[in-house]
Amino acid sequence: MTETALREKVARLGKSMFDRGLTFGSSGNISVRLADGWLMTPTGTSLGEIDPARLAKIDAGGQLVGGDPPTKEAFFTRLSTTGAPEPAPSFIYIPPIQSPFHACVEWTTQTCCRP
Repeated sequence: MTETALREKVARLGKSMFDRGLTFGSSGNISVRLADGWLMTPTGTSLGEIDPARLAKIDAGGQLVGGDPPTKEAFFTRLSTTGAPEPAPSFIYIPPIQSPFHACVEWTTQTCCRP
């Protein structure tokens, strides 16, 4: 599959997840391994509004070589998929719906809020 086709597929997948209510706002990210690095959704971008041309392109060393700045989880994505016997071809992260609530409210604890 060409890089252009991968970019378009990432945008379609992101929109599908957003439209089904699996993510909201700018939460979640999608990354796809390339022969020479990664394509990653840009930081602060809604998965429902991905512009294929603006996906971040990261080289094998982790440097941005094209597009907008990558997801804040770029390091985690690269770390969790590098060195595996067969590196993952893609990585999708969607935080649990409660995560933004816990991140925004200082007084939450494990016992006061349950899914």
